[in-house]
Amino acid sequence: MMHIAVCVCLVPDTASVFGFSDGTLDRSRITEVINPYDEYALEAALQLKERFGGGEVTVFSHAPRSGSEALRKTLAMGADRVVIAEGEGSDSWQTASILAHTLTSWYSAALPEVILCGRQSTDFGSAEVPGMLAERLGLPSVCAVSCLRAGRMACFVLNGKLREALRCWRFQFLL
Repeated sequence: MMHIAVCVCLVPDTASVFGFSDGTLDRSRITEVINPYDEYALEAALQLKERFGGGEVTVFSHAPRSGSEALRKTLAMGADRVVIAEGEGSDSWQTASILAHTLTSWYSAALPEVILCGRQSTDFGSAEVPGMLAERLGLPSVCAVSCLRAGRMACFVLNGKLREALRCWRFQFLL
């Protein structure tokens, strides 16, 4: 059975009303939603699960417990479970480290066959966490993917841009 992990983050809803109180951001008026790019990654994971005739899609998020309601959407979309990665820190390296620790703890025997992350978050847009997560896990990574297709015999075809040129990568793994 194929195991697919999808990392998602919560970002402020762009429709939220932003305000300040005593010179600081008033977070009580901000609604958090799943990062749209992470929703694309989840949809790709669900399509892979369907294409390979089953498997498990687990969503991992370094989010506060208050974000669990927003993360329920991933279950409604078709994810099998949600794991909230707990830990202190909010910068990219700390987030990647917390997610890496949670992934290795959750999958104690072996990491999942596929780990998907969105391209970047819509709040900071740094696009750092996916590469840092791969580094922390000792895995190769491919970024800037615009299309992910599942081929025959556990083959993935990825299309993306690299240095302004379109590229196509093919990966095969054993199930």
